[in-house]
Amino acid sequence: MAELLLTLGSSELTDWMAFYSLEPWGPRRDDLRAGIVASTVANFASRQLPEGKSCAAADFFPDPYAEPEAPPSAEEMRQALALALGGPSDGR
Repeated sequence: MAELLLTLGSSELTDWMAFYSLEPWGPRRDDLRAGIVASTVANFASRQLPEGKSCAAADFFPDPYAEPEAPPSAEEMRQALALALGGPSDGR
């Protein structure tokens, strides 16, 4: 931070702030771009279904305030793998 304060003048910082207001970047913007693609694909696919629900880009954003899910247990992972591989999920 100290180096930034020494090398970045007020006018350059103001220019960067103005540029960011016109062309934002970063993770939130990346989420928006990915959400636009995902919603376009979902909306196209739902046209084939009766009474398909329209999706918005924000429907595909991660919720930064959501409680994180507990990771699956080893048993749940084993069952999911067995199911994906088409074998019995009871450990045989």
